[in-house]
Amino acid sequence: MEKLRVGIVFGGKSAEHEVSLQSAKNIVDAIDKSRFDVVLLALINKGNGTSAMPAIIC
Repeated sequence: MEKLRVGIVFGGKSAEHEVSLQSAKNIVDAIDKSRFDVVLLALINKGNGTSAMPAIIC
């Protein structure tokens, strides 16, 4: 059976930034990787804007 791809978006400009990182890590740790292909997308604040980039959570 083909894995379902799941995107996890986290980070961003907020007082809850660190909570968002920890929540994403908790999801990655808990998700059934035999069923799901996890794609991480981090929202990074640079200057006046926010950009998104692929990420790895350790």
